[in-house]
Amino acid sequence: MYKDLSFSPKFVKVCLLCLASTSALLWSNDRKIIVDDVVNIIPLVEVSRGSPHTIRGDGGLAFGWYQIHQVMVDDYNRISGEAISHEDVFNPKVAKRVCRTVLNHYAKYIESQDIVLTHKHLFFVWNGGGSAWRLAETTAFTPKKRNLERYYSRALPHLLSLKSE
Repeated sequence: MYKDLSFSPKFVKVCLLCLASTSALLWSNDRKIIVDDVVNIIPLVEVSRGSPHTIRGDGGLAFGWYQIHQVMVDDYNRISGEAISHEDVFNPKVAKRVCRTVLNHYAKYIESQDIVLTHKHLFFVWNGGGSAWRLAETTAFTPKKRNLERYYSRALPHLLSLKSE
């Protein structure tokens, strides 16, 4: 009946990611802790250790350790009422403030939808835009969700090591 019960490495990885995501719910559902965790991990995922704060990625469109695009700066300016420039995010303190403000904004929105906030939601937002958190809630595996899952899988070891401290 069942010819081959072996599992592909890809299948095992997806199962482990699902288990880890579920475990993330157990760590904390405190918005401040989740936002802080994600803000501190993003530069570890976005750029190589030792990269200069003036690093550019995505064909020169993403700036600094947080790899912030202009659209994220626009989002930050809308949310905060400030008027920073894209170049301002080369400053690591400014970039961290942008990240924290934007993620906190979306975290509040996610919670207002009666959804328990997870780290995964915010990693999806950071890499996929303000509405990407919804893809963490769906089982449909679109190309965008595949990319976001790949991004999250790069963040997960940092999150796990943070939580084991």
